[in-house]
Amino acid sequence: MDEALSLSQPMLYAIAGPAKGRKVLLGREVVTLGRRGNMAVSIEDPKLSGHHADIRCTDGAYVLRDCMSTNGTYVNGEIVTDTRLAENDRIRMGHSEFIFTSLEKLDEVEAMVASHGSAELTKGSTTSAASTPKVQMSLATQSVVVGEACADDKLATAHKKLWSLYEIARRINVLSELDDLLELVVNTILKEMDADRAVLLLADKATGELKPVLTKCREAMRSDEPVQLSETIVRQAVQSRQSILTEDAGSDARFAGGESIALMGIRSAMCVPLLANDTVVGVAYVDKLSRTAAFDAEDLEYLTVLCNSATISIENARLFSEVQATNRKVTEAHKQLEASYQELAETQQKLIQAEKMSSLGRLVAGIAHDLKNILTSVTGYAQLLKMPTSDEKRGTYVERLNETTSMCTKMVRDLLSFARQDEVKPAPGDVNALVVEALDVVRAPAEEGNVEIVRDLAAQLPPVNLDMLQMTRVLTNLMTNAVQAMEGTDEPRRLTVRTARESDVVHIAIEDTGPGIPPDVMNKIFDPFFTTKPKDKGTGLGLSLCQGLVAAHGGEISVESPPGKGARFTLRMPIQSPSPQSSAPSGEAETD
Repeated sequence: MDEALSLSQPMLYAIAGPAKGRKVLLGREVVTLGRRGNMAVSIEDPKLSGHHADIRCTDGAYVLRDCMSTNGTYVNGEIVTDTRLAENDRIRMGHSEFIFTSLEKLDEVEAMVASHGSAELTKGSTTSAASTPKVQMSLATQSVVVGEACADDKLATAHKKLWSLYEIARRINVLSELDDLLELVVNTILKEMDADRAVLLLADKATGELKPVLTKCREAMRSDEPVQLSETIVRQAVQSRQSILTEDAGSDARFAGGESIALMGIRSAMCVPLLANDTVVGVAYVDKLSRTAAFDAEDLEYLTVLCNSATISIENARLFSEVQATNRKVTEAHKQLEASYQELAETQQKLIQAEKMSSLGRLVAGIAHDLKNILTSVTGYAQLLKMPTSDEKRGTYVERLNETTSMCTKMVRDLLSFARQDEVKPAPGDVNALVVEALDVVRAPAEEGNVEIVRDLAAQLPPVNLDMLQMTRVLTNLMTNAVQAMEGTDEPRRLTVRTARESDVVHIAIEDTGPGIPPDVMNKIFDPFFTTKPKDKGTGLGLSLCQGLVAAHGGEISVESPPGKGARFTLRMPIQSPSPQSSAPSGEAETD
């Protein structure tokens, strides 16, 4: 030892645990204790918190302060948060135990430990064990109160409680069902504490309100009456976040205002808050109504250790229960979603079937109506031909009869195309050449109607997979519709056809300067047998056939019609993959 040090120098001497034999001199500076490497006294003890406690000199005295440790700090067997140390006080933190002594008493303490072990030391005495009538030892370090006549019984009781704590901790760690865990904890409290009543309260996750979740009474006390506990004691335990023991609740000044204590005849009670990250997640309450055998400090320590062990497992079990409940809700919601989806699919099938039947009805009605008109015309002209008339009129009747039968022939041909949907046989083709061919077909009616034709064809368009015959029908139909739409409108009448490339698609746009398409019929124009033309000029199948043929080529057709500004039909056709043999046709832009 350094001779410059005063013999009265205060110090800690480790008598048990990982730091056994270690000597820590205390001065004016704060001494920190814990598991972290940066602590003044760093101890490899798994039961210690990182910064477990510290000791500081205040007004000439040394004060021990627990730094919100997980397993608590004990002085002479009682849990503390902030206490002034006295000579020979025993400090326990986790597995480690210290004596608060001085340099001049160190030799006596070391001799005592060497001769009898740490369990034989007594607060307030460093004399030999032979001169000590009574030795008090902490339950958590397997110490007992050994009297001259009853040492064996007390030791057996302490070991029994220690074994009970071990067994409970082992069983707690393997239970995942919350109800089973709570039942085990409360039954253990009731049995080991020899209590009359035990209540376990848990905090509501949403409100934080403490609610009783399990209540037990001794067999002889069971009744149908609900167990009532002292709210005064519970409230103080929650507010202080400390374990509370009252040996005589009726005369305890701390609970003088608690009417429930007198009304329920509570003799002795203990209350331990269940803390998780310094948050009260529950409370264990136990009491005795008998006037004998009150709870003592060892009972409180036992209950505190038990509750500390159970708190984490209870929280885990609650989370497990919540996860299970959530899984059940998700499973039930999934089943309901599947049922709803199945019902929706069935309803959709019914709607599709109903729409098919409705379309079929409209188709039959349209055919019947058109055929009736045509047959009426044929019959009328046939009757006229039977009557005596001039050759000129007879020739007119024959011409009209031919026109009528031609209309009937066209309608039948369109019906066959609509029903059969002729197979498309695409091959790489020139879009601009396709446009020119279709324009040649409509050139005569366009000139007759004084319609100007404008071609704006992009150069170097790549080849597109086309069935030239079918796509010529599509473009001819769209251009004829455009020419007919401009009949009777003010000049200039203009039919514009444009081609262009956009990414991997070639556009073909057909525009007119007619009156446009009314908004209320825009979504019907591709329906079979829907037409806005006079009955002698259209069957309503043209646009429907165009849409089907374009789709068969993997393309799309759309229509735009700003009010009073004509209509524009746009075809979007996918580009044929390039090949070494393919040659790009030249483009053109001209007015016919």
